[in-house]
Amino acid sequence: MAIAEFEYRKYKSNYYPLVTLKLTRLGKETGCEALLDSGSNYSLFQSEVADSLGIPIERGRRLSIKTVSGEMPIFIHKITLQLLEKEFECEVGFSRGMGTSLNLLGRIGVFENHEITFKEKEKKIALLEV
Repeated sequence: MAIAEFEYRKYKSNYYPLVTLKLTRLGKETGCEALLDSGSNYSLFQSEVADSLGIPIERGRRLSIKTVSGEMPIFIHKITLQLLEKEFECEVGFSRGMGTSLNLLGRIGVFENHEITFKEKEKKIALLEV
């Protein structure tokens, strides 16, 4: 079981709980940063991430989700995520028009495999694999 603590990272003019992770699908892998988002059910990734993994976005299961900026179509695909040392399968969404330039790590799959503590005052995140 790995445990780690990360400083929030600056994005534009604010600090956010961003983590680095690896995504794998059918022998292809890519790394990216994502915002830990306890308000999101699904992890959502930019279309560039899907493209680098060779994922045809629109062939996934289509869902319509509500965001602060309105409804957005996403396409669900099963991939392998690695956060810290643990790899786990996870259903994630991809979209060509997310309305944000940040990838998001949501509760399904991610929060089930990690104990996550947001230390807002210190601008730190503590992650523990469970």
